[in-house]
Amino acid sequence: MTREREYFFGEDRMGRGGFGGRPADKGGPRGPGGFVHKSQIVKQLKENMQSGHKTGLNQKILDYFAPRPPLLHGTELKKKKLPVPFTGLAAFVDKFAGPQDPEEVKDSGKIRLYKNPELALQCRLNTETQQEKALRLLDWKREEAVKQVADAARGWDPHKDLKAEGDPFRTIFVAKLSFEVTEKKLRREFEEFGPIRRVRIVLDKA
Repeated sequence: MTREREYFFGEDRMGRGGFGGRPADKGGPRGPGGFVHKSQIVKQLKENMQSGHKTGLNQKILDYFAPRPPLLHGTELKKKKLPVPFTGLAAFVDKFAGPQDPEEVKDSGKIRLYKNPELALQCRLNTETQQEKALRLLDWKREEAVKQVADAARGWDPHKDLKAEGDPFRTIFVAKLSFEVTEKKLRREFEEFGPIRRVRIVLDKA
């Protein structure tokens, strides 16, 4: 870019004077290529500042940022102290426990079961919760199962088993089987030791 072209753009951008300066034909300082020196621009800006504020802004602009006047301090509100009436305990003497009154039933300290653990700290319910009911039914079923097994053991007679077949001296009894074991699996395991005539898993269908 030539100096004439640079000076042309400088005049168009800053008012035909070259970056804020006066035109060279009107007595303004002119540098090489028609540009005004930076020090001359700073000097001219300082001369145009009329206010003594450190920001250099005009007073009309500074008025927009002026602080508001302080609030007027009024008298403090006086709080009226309400008189507290003092009464005796004579009206509550008949509410005290006497020797003829029953003793207070204290909490047993048993931890209650709740679906939400926070309920144990929020309230005390005398009714049975769902967790306590499920635990009670589980204990009842366990007791009933033990009772049925004991009754069946007392009334069981091996000589009256209608499904018993074959020679008892050639019969193998296998106890404590898993619920996943089937007759087919038993036959496969014991066939390694010899031929098996019959496999039967005793089931309580009562």
